[in-house]
Amino acid sequence: MKQLFSVVMMFSALNVVPMDITQSHYHQHLDTDLVRQEGTGCSVIEKIKVIIRNFIIHILLFGIGLFALLFSLVSCNNANPKTDVSVELKDTFHFSTIYEIPATPIKQQISGTCWAYSTASFLESEIYRIKGYFIELSPMYFVYNAYIRKSENFILRQGTARFSEGGCNYDPLIDVDFVGIMPSGIYHGDTVPSHQKLMAEMLPLVNAFANRKIEGNWRGKIKHVLDAYLGCPPTKFIYKGTEFTPKQFWEFTELNKEHYVNLTSFIHEPLNEYVILQIPANWTSMRYFNISLDEYMENIDNALSKGFSLAVAMDLTGPELSEIQGFARMTSDSVVSPETRQRDFENFITTDDHNMHIIGKVRDKDGNLYYKCKNSWGVDFGLDGCYYLSPSYLRAKSIYVMMNQKGLLDTTYKKMEKCRCCMKEY
Repeated sequence: MKQLFSVVMMFSALNVVPMDITQSHYHQHLDTDLVRQEGTGCSVIEKIKVIIRNFIIHILLFGIGLFALLFSLVSCNNANPKTDVSVELKDTFHFSTIYEIPATPIKQQISGTCWAYSTASFLESEIYRIKGYFIELSPMYFVYNAYIRKSENFILRQGTARFSEGGCNYDPLIDVDFVGIMPSGIYHGDTVPSHQKLMAEMLPLVNAFANRKIEGNWRGKIKHVLDAYLGCPPTKFIYKGTEFTPKQFWEFTELNKEHYVNLTSFIHEPLNEYVILQIPANWTSMRYFNISLDEYMENIDNALSKGFSLAVAMDLTGPELSEIQGFARMTSDSVVSPETRQRDFENFITTDDHNMHIIGKVRDKDGNLYYKCKNSWGVDFGLDGCYYLSPSYLRAKSIYVMMNQKGLLDTTYKKMEKCRCCMKEY
């Protein structure tokens, strides 16, 4: 821009100053000609020559200025090409990969359904680990079935439960053996851009049934509204030339819901036991295995080192978020203890406001570590659509992780198995 401005100024000078000079000469010649006309009766030919000469000078100056302007524009475009923010961030941090779990491309989530997108991404990576190729899943098929279960839960609890778009990562696995899963590109609900109108109709409806303001077949009515907004999921579909039901497709992926566990770490509940995680999104009252904070972080690293990714729920609203989009890190002198983590959780400084998919760990040029999280806010967010969390931030602000039990530390796995046996006996 500075070069362009200089050329414009130069062109203006070239186009104005010589004109003033030529105009001065013109008036000088004109005065002389008048004197000659008065004294000698000079012919008009010399005046015509002066006019032609001045016209030629103006044309030449205009051409020189135009050439300089065009040359500057070309030079500016070559000197300052359009840069990608992701490229600039990569150059700034110079990440080296420690662990990297294969994952499907970044998606753009619909409304408040990050839990469905992060779970779909997590299961897609699991399918790749098992079968050696990716199968992209429909997150809205998870959401459709969750809305039905949430409606049932809310109405039968007479409005004392939670009904919203949010949820936890294990939600799709609760009844997956019955409703199955569906590949991406089959279900119309994946193309609906927003659930605002759907929720505007669903909330008054479930409240009316819960408070007995209306009677009748509420199951049929709920399904009718969902089908109208999201579309009725197909009972059968074709995938790569083979017909499947959603349940058959779940079996085709070779996934097993019994292989997935939830870990958390809070000191208001007993350690090394299954506890009901007290967060709004846990509308199913799912039990999470509660362990020490150090052990919690060690299990995350252990899973990544063995090639297992993790789904995570956490807080992404605090002042610790970096000024650089897509980075979250605590201050360098902060110490995240179980007590400080608990304090922020109980004071609602840390809340469960977002879910992501942990797919790796990296180190920047200064030796700082980050957990690489596949986000669901589109590819234009942050660095290639991912969020990078410092270990202290994950330690302080994550609520829970869901992972394959094969990624657990042996000591943690044994404690979980012992608790499971006790629960069965009870």
